[in-house]
Amino acid sequence: MHAHRGSRKLIPVLRRTAQLILIAAATWWLFADTIARYRPTENPNQIRFAHFGSHEDYTLWRKLIDAFETANPTITIKQEFIPGWYGRYDSKIRRQILSKTLPDIVLMQLAPYRRLAPHFQPIDDLADAIGLENFAPTAIQAFQFKSEKSKRAPTHTTNQSEPRPSGSGFASKRKPTPNKPNAQETPHTRDNTLHALPVSGGNLLIYLNLDCYEEAVRRGRILNPSPPDDWTMTDFQQLAEAMTYDENNDGRLDRFGFWRPRWLYYIPFIWSFDARLTNDATTTWQLIGPNAEHAFDFYRELAATRRVCPKPSDLPQIIQDVGFLSGKVGMCVNGPWFQPFLAKTRLRDRYIVMTIPTGPNGIRATRITWDGLCISGTRGQAAQRNARAFVRFCLSSEAQGIIARTGRALPALNESLPEFLGQPTDDRRTSFITALSYARLQPDWPEFVRVDRAIGRHLEKWIGEPEHVDAHAFLGALAEDDAIRESFEP
Repeated sequence: MHAHRGSRKLIPVLRRTAQLILIAAATWWLFADTIARYRPTENPNQIRFAHFGSHEDYTLWRKLIDAFETANPTITIKQEFIPGWYGRYDSKIRRQILSKTLPDIVLMQLAPYRRLAPHFQPIDDLADAIGLENFAPTAIQAFQFKSEKSKRAPTHTTNQSEPRPSGSGFASKRKPTPNKPNAQETPHTRDNTLHALPVSGGNLLIYLNLDCYEEAVRRGRILNPSPPDDWTMTDFQQLAEAMTYDENNDGRLDRFGFWRPRWLYYIPFIWSFDARLTNDATTTWQLIGPNAEHAFDFYRELAATRRVCPKPSDLPQIIQDVGFLSGKVGMCVNGPWFQPFLAKTRLRDRYIVMTIPTGPNGIRATRITWDGLCISGTRGQAAQRNARAFVRFCLSSEAQGIIARTGRALPALNESLPEFLGQPTDDRRTSFITALSYARLQPDWPEFVRVDRAIGRHLEKWIGEPEHVDAHAFLGALAEDDAIRESFEP
């Protein structure tokens, strides 16, 4: 009997021990690869550099590393590349922060930068050495971060040559903050401390498949044999309709004028309709009112009413790039990174890049985002000096020229922009440089991912709603979503 009671008392102890073992095993499984592979080296002349992207990105950075090591033979750059989706890379970086095994240099996208910036060293002096005036428009302010210690004077953030959103009221519980004239929406409130330096970026424009255009001309659906040099939203809609038709008269649409973009790629249209996403400080939600309603009425009309955008059932298992390349879709929104891909296809000389159409109030805007290099400062001064040397090299004329000539991204320095044009000059690349004059930074806020998902969820639901559920109702429901209410001030 006593032995039986003792064994029963032992069972909880064994259970707790087993739980601790499982927790320890899970922890080791999560972090062992990070610690084993990325344990900081003691050699200050070996610098770890983490980046993400495609095989083409890997090749580009390999070329930059080789050029740096040739000029600095005593320093070795260890390339730590995470292929594919940025989310995998972001997860790895966050685990390395927790395990204190961050690489010396980390390439960061703008959206996650704000939340991770405090883990990296201020590098204002490197920007000063280069000269703030030598960076492309919006490049520097993209990475300025709020810090009580910074005393830097604010850099110029408003493009006076292009009108800015004026915003409008809405009968709801939210009261929009009054808009400032000619004020650009910026990713976050900050006092201009730099924890990263931009190295490359990209804005969004409209690609037009010339085969689709010319076929529509041949069928008599378009009268002008050449695409317009400039256009309005009405022109854009008419062209999308002209390239949408039933090719074989079987009662089903086979060709479509435009690939419906997710909301992030539709932001240029939202801004061009003179609507706002937030106030200047990104603290108050302002995607409400007549201008925003017009922007989303236009979106829904393209997708549901005029049917110029394919539904998933129209082109099953086809993504945007394939739809455009195959000629099933005549236009799409994309960045400069699409051009090197097209250069390897039959469309090499059979597409053009067009501006964002001007909105009803004559406003044209597009979205731009930048990638930046951060220094972790996890090792001693010698390693940090070498890391800074590599970052500085990536912003040299030589390195920026290498980035520009790929055509995949805009260089961060003004002096290298001409090299992006190619030899001979490619007018399609010229469009992306011209768009810098009306580009605005991709919006950002602390709960960006959550808000992004909420907007996408509401938008997909609304596209399938009956027509009487108008944009006013859609935007009102969106403004009351928990993600919006909890991410912005009332």
